[in-house]
Amino acid sequence: MPKVPATLLFCIAGCALHSFALLAFSQDPNIKACKGDDWPKAIVACSALIQSVPKTDPELPTFLQLRGLAYWSLGRSRDAIQDFTDAIKLAPDRAGFYIGRGAAYADLADYFSAFADLDRAIELNPDSANAYYYRGLAHANHGNNKLAIADYTEAIRLKPDFATAYNDRGGAYHHLGNNEAAIADASEAIKIQPSYYQAWMNRGTLYFYTCQYEKAIADFTQSAKLQPKYIGVYLNRGSAYAEIRKYDLAIQDFNTAIELNPPYAKAYLDRGTAYSHLRRYEQAISDYSEAIRIMPEYTKSFLGRGDAHAKAGEVKEAIEDYSQAIRLDPECAAALYGRALARQKAGDQAGAKIDMQAAERLDKDIAKEIAE
Repeated sequence: MPKVPATLLFCIAGCALHSFALLAFSQDPNIKACKGDDWPKAIVACSALIQSVPKTDPELPTFLQLRGLAYWSLGRSRDAIQDFTDAIKLAPDRAGFYIGRGAAYADLADYFSAFADLDRAIELNPDSANAYYYRGLAHANHGNNKLAIADYTEAIRLKPDFATAYNDRGGAYHHLGNNEAAIADASEAIKIQPSYYQAWMNRGTLYFYTCQYEKAIADFTQSAKLQPKYIGVYLNRGSAYAEIRKYDLAIQDFNTAIELNPPYAKAYLDRGTAYSHLRRYEQAISDYSEAIRIMPEYTKSFLGRGDAHAKAGEVKEAIEDYSQAIRLDPECAAALYGRALARQKAGDQAGAKIDMQAAERLDKDIAKEIAE
């Protein structure tokens, strides 16, 4: 399950934290740490509190819930489920516990259990925007975007400033092919929470998909300002620059992505493609080779390196790379087409004819697509 901001996690916790007003006056430093968003420290602090209070203490379910939230935020969903389950045994009528456990079940793709818990949370608290949000998220991850939109919409009705619900409803609209509605929702999320870098990123991606590249670049730039270490935004902005043939700017963004995460095959692949467009074939081949080293089964890297070798006049090497791409993906029409052209140049007319026919069977417009 996609992780959500800590603020939203504590909205879940807030469904049950009726007694922390009293706890706030405690001098125990574990109270503050248990409520905090430094998750490893929260786990230690909550564990200390859980061990220190009697089993009958009314705060024990809350401590279990908070530790469960910390486990969940660190991807330890099974540990989270155990804590939420223990909390439910002690206080079975608190909706927040079911929301947390339902989210953790969804993280493990146990949607039957997730929906059971989230339905129960809604029964207990029909006005819980968070319960509807997390059920919507589970529906989206389960592939039912129409039901996801219905739940996100109810969450927004209950909480009109719910930026995350707008953002994720936009994602569901996109998956249903309604990019206009998706852009509108991302825009509303940004309006509510201008610092929401994921919403800027998502709207930029939607602009990219709808070929509005300048707008995409503007949104990716804002996302990068808000979260400079977000690798995906540099890859996306680089791709947008490449679409408008600003290859030098694209390369700068791919450089940044590689600096942030050196073993990132796609960044080398995309930078190699930009170098190839600039006819800097030696650098392109080097980048494609690095992408292959990192991810040896990456068909696109062999295809790209084959193209670069072909453009550099290195026909033998091009044929070898196209052949490897075809071994990895026998239905890669572009690799078959590229090998056909390379075989023609090598004088293998019979082999070229076989490859060309195979490519055109897979994609009758392949020649036109490659030319574009």
